[in-house]
Amino acid sequence: VLVDNGSTDGTVPAVRVAFPAVKIVELPANLHFAAGANAGLHRGLALDADYLWLLNNDVTVAPDALAEMVRLAELDPSIGVVGSQLIHPVDPPGTIVGANCDFLNGAIREPPTPADPALDRVVVDYVWGCSMLIRATVLRQIGAFDESYVAYFEDTDFCLRAKGAGWLTATALAA
Repeated sequence: VLVDNGSTDGTVPAVRVAFPAVKIVELPANLHFAAGANAGLHRGLALDADYLWLLNNDVTVAPDALAEMVRLAELDPSIGVVGSQLIHPVDPPGTIVGANCDFLNGAIREPPTPADPALDRVVVDYVWGCSMLIRATVLRQIGAFDESYVAYFEDTDFCLRAKGAGWLTATALAA
């Protein structure tokens, strides 16, 4: 499912020609991340998907990223949300595996990438919505993104709501 969040660059006709099997949700304007993601999530739920992978159009993924994310979720049924490692090439360069919230002082802490190659995951409070695999059961239980967030922290809110409902959020270290 491709959600077109109000683009004007010819994306929709180009995708229809190049990938006729892709289901397109065409939004009339840029409704921002939460509403755009929700449109795709609702469509995926209607198609009876077991998992829904949010992936921003500016993200490049490893060829096996989705398989690794699903594998991790299948290995541990308590994981409701799976992220992939994010690599920032600049400012400063490095790998991000998610973040934890310190509710005592409001700080957000990004744990280091584990050096142990035997580890397949890092459990965190949240992962970023630019590459987030969500178990459909979680969406049915807690609902989708809060659309009152215009930009940023809608993914944090979602993962924390999932955590409050008893689900884990983890980053697949092989993804």
